[in-house]
Amino acid sequence: GPVSVGEIPNGAPINFLGLKSENPLRGGSAKLTFGITRREKVELRVYDVVGRTIRTLVNRVFPPGEHALEWDGRDDAGARVASGVYFYQLRTPTFVGQRKLALLRN
Repeated sequence: GPVSVGEIPNGAPINFLGLKSENPLRGGSAKLTFGITRREKVELRVYDVVGRTIRTLVNRVFPPGEHALEWDGRDDAGARVASGVYFYQLRTPTFVGQRKLALLRN
């Protein structure tokens, strides 16, 4: 499920980061979802296990609400990354969330 901050009083919107794909990912793209409660700048990046940025998926302002992006298993240069464990991190001025994703290549 999503990673969130704080309680959800009466269904009020919260900031969250989630995954709507299989984990481990065996093919195709990973669908990453996030929600923000106000209009703000969002950075969503994929990192390897030693902390190097593999891919910057987005670095721009989003309106409040739920959003979805896809990571196709490629780095910023367009090359396919190797099988392994990766982390995706959402960073805004008011929220930081990070999750783990395993990628298995044939």
